[in-house]
Amino acid sequence: MKRPPQVADNDDEQASEIERLASVFADQLREGRPASIEQYAAAHPALADEIRELFPVILAMEVSKRDRDAPAMRREIPQELSFEKLGDCRLVREIGRGGMGVVFEARRGSNEERVAVKWFPWRMAAMSHWRERFEQEAKTVESLKHPHIVPLLGTGEDDGHPFYVMQFVDGISLDWILKRLSETDLLLFESEIERHRKAPGHSTTDKSRGPNSDMKSAALSIDHANAGSGAQLKGLRRNSWRLFARIAAQAGKAIDHAHRQGVLHNDIKPANLLLDRTGKTWVADFGLARPLDPPDSPEGRGLAGTLRYMAPERFSGWFDELSDLYSLGITLYELVTRRAAFEGADRAALIEAITNVGPLAPRKIDDEIPRDLETIILQAIRRDPDERYYSVEAFVADLARFLNGERIRARRPSRWRKWWGRLFRRRSKRG
Repeated sequence: MKRPPQVADNDDEQASEIERLASVFADQLREGRPASIEQYAAAHPALADEIRELFPVILAMEVSKRDRDAPAMRREIPQELSFEKLGDCRLVREIGRGGMGVVFEARRGSNEERVAVKWFPWRMAAMSHWRERFEQEAKTVESLKHPHIVPLLGTGEDDGHPFYVMQFVDGISLDWILKRLSETDLLLFESEIERHRKAPGHSTTDKSRGPNSDMKSAALSIDHANAGSGAQLKGLRRNSWRLFARIAAQAGKAIDHAHRQGVLHNDIKPANLLLDRTGKTWVADFGLARPLDPPDSPEGRGLAGTLRYMAPERFSGWFDELSDLYSLGITLYELVTRRAAFEGADRAALIEAITNVGPLAPRKIDDEIPRDLETIILQAIRRDPDERYYSVEAFVADLARFLNGERIRARRPSRWRKWWGRLFRRRSKRG
């Protein structure tokens, strides 16, 4: 009798190899090194199906773990930091903090130039792989020169801790504006900047006196600006649809510029979009930026970004310019609806909603939202990248058509549009 094939042994060997590869893949993600699922599959063709099935789960788990650990990392940063200077920058006040570091307003050099300084809590020597990453990211961000990108002015190291120096933007972040618009129908940039300066991280409910003549005048100017009169922008209302589109268009121009320089942002979200006293939009914190084509990995990049704003394809281990577009689209979605695009009882449910469900159509939340603006948003945030705009530039162009009262290009997805989007993206990458 012929001896049966030793399937069990082969299965055991394959299972052992999958475990080893999964461990290496997870370590790469945790260390912020490039990790491409498709490269693993190509390098191990006999295990390609198992890799494509298992590794996206590992990626999602690492995203979830990192987001879960972020509050703990913030708690580990001392509430009161002992230093008063970083390099030649004299620290004035703390502006904000997150899992990755603390941002200060500072005065730089003998001329007391007003700057922002971001300090990181980890030491270079203790996490040597971060030094190369930090230096590469600094080099990447320094190359970006655009009127809507917060410029990087320099980097440094203090007692082993890295920091970088940026232009100071006297403004407020879009997440602050979202919170305030849930509390009041009218907000003015000047007063919100002062409120934020006096009470960072505290409740912003405004219990002061009712609108005075200045408030009424500002409200009138906002209404004129929303109608397209070109009046100077002083603030926002809950139904400032045109102004919301303008904010997204300005951010989109900055992101498109970065893409043309071969750089992805990787963490577009309300907290990283700033509005100054004139209403000008600034894209901040390219600290997770990556070259589009890193020399050591044509596809893979380290784990980065904020879970709620991540494009669905990122949970399959890849992303490109349209992933930044998706994140910007979700940000605009939340601005016009004043609610989170995704909810979940836990992180697994949130990932499921992002990858397989999608958000509710904006006009089902507020039927006053212009139909064309809803259409633009929905095309930017489609789960399939080939059904989105083929570039951030195309998204910005449609926002401009909306602002000018022209017919927008966005339409419901079709098989033809999907094929055309895929073809255009391939040609763009070759060009």
